[in-house]
Amino acid sequence: MDDRPKGRRAPFIGRPMPRLEDRRLITGQGRYTDDFSYPGEAHAAFVRSPHPHARLLGIDAAPARRMAGVLAVLTAEDYAAAGGRGIGHFAVPADAHDVKKPFTHEWSGPPAFETAQLPLASGKVRFVGEPVAMVVAQSAALAREAAERVAVRYEALPAVTDVRAAIAPGAPLVHDAAPRNLALDISIGDADAVAAAFARAHMVIEHRFRSQRIVNAQMEPRGALGLYDEASGLITVVSGNQSAVKLKNTLADCLGVEREKIRAITPDVGGGFGLRMNVHPEQVMVAVAARALKRPTKWLGERCECFLSDFQGRDLVTDARLALDAQGRILAMAVEHIGGLGAYPVSYVWLSNAYRVMPTVYDVPLARLGLRGVLTNTAPTAPFRGAGRPEATLVIERLLDIAARRLGLERAEIRRRNLVRRKQLPYRSVTGLTYDSGDFRGNMARALELAGWKEFPARRRDARKRGLLAGIGISNYVESPVGMPAEYVRLAVQAGGTVEVVAGTQSTGQGHETSFAQVVADQLGVTPEQVRLVRGDTRIVPNGGGTHSDRSMRLRRLRRRFFPRAAIQSPARYLRRRARDGERARARARPAPAARQRGEFLRAHPGLSDRLRGLRGRGRPRHRRGRAHALCLGRRRRPRHQPAHPAWAGAWRHRAGRRPGPDGDHRA
Repeated sequence: MDDRPKGRRAPFIGRPMPRLEDRRLITGQGRYTDDFSYPGEAHAAFVRSPHPHARLLGIDAAPARRMAGVLAVLTAEDYAAAGGRGIGHFAVPADAHDVKKPFTHEWSGPPAFETAQLPLASGKVRFVGEPVAMVVAQSAALAREAAERVAVRYEALPAVTDVRAAIAPGAPLVHDAAPRNLALDISIGDADAVAAAFARAHMVIEHRFRSQRIVNAQMEPRGALGLYDEASGLITVVSGNQSAVKLKNTLADCLGVEREKIRAITPDVGGGFGLRMNVHPEQVMVAVAARALKRPTKWLGERCECFLSDFQGRDLVTDARLALDAQGRILAMAVEHIGGLGAYPVSYVWLSNAYRVMPTVYDVPLARLGLRGVLTNTAPTAPFRGAGRPEATLVIERLLDIAARRLGLERAEIRRRNLVRRKQLPYRSVTGLTYDSGDFRGNMARALELAGWKEFPARRRDARKRGLLAGIGISNYVESPVGMPAEYVRLAVQAGGTVEVVAGTQSTGQGHETSFAQVVADQLGVTPEQVRLVRGDTRIVPNGGGTHSDRSMRLRRLRRRFFPRAAIQSPARYLRRRARDGERARARARPAPAARQRGEFLRAHPGLSDRLRGLRGRGRPRHRRGRAHALCLGRRRRPRHQPAHPAWAGAWRHRAGRRPGPDGDHRA
């Protein structure tokens, strides 16, 4: 029976409904990077290193340049002569609590190693597949053929690919500036207290875990298209990425131009999984070639090529010890993570996450943590599918399974004894995360009930009679507050009743067009079909954090604590409140202006809910050409006493009407 008050519709949030974007995508109307083509388009191919570690002695590009139809062969020298800089990955993330500080600020140890990655190798190559030269030709086939004519002379050097071998004495160095190949070597925790807890423990469990390196394989292989407008000096790059704004800013830094001279377009993206949050060398080089040749330049990676050159994931070795009393309660934990960074430190985020969520939902009173990031002669690694959280969860869950077997406890029972209890909330974990809510025991009990945990032994016996093997496992998982702590959202009500949502996030297959529309529809009293999501073009989206870390449907305010909210909920509520203000003004019989004023929505349109009719927005109008000018909203105001973190410069937008300054920030 429907208990809703008469006349109130059911919410769209949580309602099963066909995805709004699916008809477009399954009928071939999606637009991915390769669907963008321009007159006079040239095609690129890359010469890549066959060695994991070698000295570059020389590059003979003359045979390739002599081929008919070859337009250019670019090397690291050409890139430097054009004013190019290395890709700054800014590998050290902000702290989960105070984004003005790096995540290492509480740790003991030397500063983390960071170095820019040149798009084309210079002096040395450090992994198989590293780009050495770029060939641009009239066709993709010709570019690949010409790339095979480029003769590169190498002097092979000793290489190391295993993280533990890389830190052994005498191992070959990937970078001379990183002794022992240690890019990160930090620790935290009271070593004496942890040692005492282990000394008095009834049982100590020790285990080594290996999370093998993986290759990312999205549905859409990587690609990039560069364009150059000679009249304005604008460089445009079309490429499937998880953040158009980050792509734009990184390209501007690499090319040494103002950010206003870069436009990044991230259209439909066929999968991201975290690794497309970063900028790859090929995205930089198509922009360089387009500017040099003054014609569009496209590169499309083949699957085998991307297996070599895409940033990869995991590659973590963990040595863990767990101390327990006779009842199976955890006394302390000691963990050492050794993570493979590859040839360049692209991101320490996944190592930071593995540390932060180490206890997950269990009450671990003491812990000693060590983090070591190791350079190897392999493709760089970056956050991928959980980014350290699955690895941390595996460690503690497996240790509890081993402990339960040795203590003669049921697997669910040893977990129940160690789960954080509701009466402990708010609970601060030993790694510094605050749990302000949650019923972890209740959640696990419900999961066990739904899975038929108690009835499983009977099901296993029945399977065995039929010659089958059946198993069941249990694991608790918790998310962690990471990712860019602010987002750009702008809402505008247009003529005809359409609500336009401009957001700095980026769908890579998650269905943002549907989920965002459901939230806006509930907040504004319209239908999801009336909501149109705009994203992935820095000409329209000036700022934004992109999509990563499960952050697209939440809003975080840059304060001492994070308050999860739907990313577009607050602007929608503000828009609704402004509509109510307009209704009150009309109720006072305030005479209407004789003509439409700039920045105001004065006339009711079919399809708008009653509370939005007559909305009077005072924001600077963003859309013209006959559209009704509606309220343009940004993010919530940052308190005046709270300075923005340098990493998020330009991210805050107090109100409509602020103009972008030279650094991208919005100023009065």
